[in-house]
Amino acid sequence: MIFSKFIKKRHREKTAAEKELERIKIFQKYNGRCAYCGCKLEYKDMKISHLPKRNSFFSEPVIQKSLPACESCYFQTCAFSLEEFRTQIDTTILEYLREDSIYKLAIKYGVIKEIDQPHVFYFETIDAEDNQNEN
Repeated sequence: MIFSKFIKKRHREKTAAEKELERIKIFQKYNGRCAYCGCKLEYKDMKISHLPKRNSFFSEPVIQKSLPACESCYFQTCAFSLEEFRTQIDTTILEYLREDSIYKLAIKYGVIKEIDQPHVFYFETIDAEDNQNEN
């Protein structure tokens, strides 16, 4: 009985103002950019992507798990885990592109250059820079 009261208090519905404030904080977290590809976002078009929770009862605040995303990255992160999404970018997408004759021509004439390194998401780059600045 006591435990159920605790759960109800812990999971109360947020007000519209609280939800909007949370959304603004998420938008500002990466200076109005998609946390995955780094493209500039319009606030009204921003989607909120959620990284998997490690422990839902003792987890970090929601802001730490929520990332701003553009529409195309958002749909990929809904379909795949973060590492699966990285693999999609690093291998699967390139495999499809390499079959295209226009892509082959662009490679041949140096219009496109492939980079053979694991993909690093925008938020990983920014978070690493923030950690270096703190030290």
